[in-house]
Amino acid sequence: MSLRKKTITRRTLTMIASGALTVTALGAAAVHNAPAATAAGCNNKIFLVDGYGNGETGNSFGGPSLSKVTTAPGWDRELFRYQNGIIPIKDPTTLNDTVSQAVPALERLATDYHASCPSAKIAFMGYSFGALVAGDAIADLAAKNSIPHNQMNAVLFGDPRRAPQNKGVEGLAGGILTMLPNLPTIDAPGPRDFHGVDVSEVCNENDVICNAANPFTNAMAVNNEVQGYLQGDHTSYHFDPFGAFSHPGDHWFAQTPRVGYGAPLPLPIPTPNAMLNSNPAWNAAVSAIGNVIDSAVAGNLMSQFGIPGAQQLAQVAMGLVHEAGVQS
Repeated sequence: MSLRKKTITRRTLTMIASGALTVTALGAAAVHNAPAATAAGCNNKIFLVDGYGNGETGNSFGGPSLSKVTTAPGWDRELFRYQNGIIPIKDPTTLNDTVSQAVPALERLATDYHASCPSAKIAFMGYSFGALVAGDAIADLAAKNSIPHNQMNAVLFGDPRRAPQNKGVEGLAGGILTMLPNLPTIDAPGPRDFHGVDVSEVCNENDVICNAANPFTNAMAVNNEVQGYLQGDHTSYHFDPFGAFSHPGDHWFAQTPRVGYGAPLPLPIPTPNAMLNSNPAWNAAVSAIGNVIDSAVAGNLMSQFGIPGAQQLAQVAMGLVHEAGVQS
């Protein structure tokens, strides 16, 4: 049988070249049209950051196999391992110490990878405490312009610093660290500025960690969100950073209430965060308390500053700290 030399047409070459340059994106809108990573071994990279108690194991993501996190062609997944803590008397570190150490460490991993693979896209996926760390890291990187903005993005599940939104009957609600004031060893800096970098926030309505209502105007909604947290609404997320969640914006999911509540009081009362965090005397008093995390101490301090419902607010705040310390 004779062999014929096949002619490669210009159209065929164009099709081959087009296919070779195609790179799977982390969602059509979440990652811009950055050039494909071409160096040997340079796939795109997504750093996965787990929550409280699982920072070193990634158990929420399925452990070493990362079986609970979806995959996508052209992307390598890497678990960022870090030691985390909230309560000084039971944890090896505090929340503030964890953030101050983990955030720059995650940033270094990302910038080192960018230096080695300058055309690769870099993404972050964080859950709960991990969303706090991942969100802070990408905000810092964006502010420093360490990595081109169109080569970075993040998907954050149950983020304690999710920007407050008016989406449900509960009224204004956002991450717990945007609602509560600074507390001993727990800074509550409010929402972040991502400087135009694509970030996707994923939050359940009943999850107090990312959807805490203003306790001054809707205490019943806060109670519902706490009950939702305790009954699984913070642990039910589907970790798919490559699907619909990859599109930037606020992905908020309405849920049937765990306990009944209604609309907030029609009063112009700011959140505890807005009321206290800009008060130098409050911050000095919090610093003076040191590592003591106790509802009575916090309640007395709030009473001194004329906070309405101080003791109840302190019990809610300290209850959340306690629950975070016993639940993964």
